Amino acid sequence: MKGNELVWRNLERDTLARTTRDAIGPLLDTSRGPYALGGPGAVQALLQGRAVADFREHIVYLPASADLNGLPEGDEVRVLSMDRRAIKTWTGYSSLAQTYADLFATPGWAASEFRMALRDTFVRDREWDQVGDPR
Repeated sequence: MKGNELVWRNLERDTLARTTRDAIGPLLDTSRGPYALGGPGAVQALLQGRAVADFREHIVYLPASADLNGLPEGDEVRVLSMDRRAIKTWTGYSSLAQTYADLFATPGWAASEFRMALRDTFVRDREWDQVGDPR
């Protein structure tokens, strides 16, 4: 993961809207502005389409300026805000670091399976140096 990227997540506090997959579809048109898929959509892209687990709730990032009025309530899609850096650098999916942070904040076994798949793919060695470790 890139060391210069600050990531954080409080899903409940940061959620702009919760809606259905059908309702969010029209907002996922690049002519209407940038967007990025997060959570399981981003993981599948990062893992080149490999399915890891069935995930009920999806994450979509939209700019804070997106008009979310009229979206019906639902539990299939969580809408989060993209900051300026994300708008400039994310290309259809949230970054690896942000995806991991989002999954870490998501309860349930499916999120854990996605996190483990990311870790197995992108973290080749242990995260600590065992030489000289006092334990």
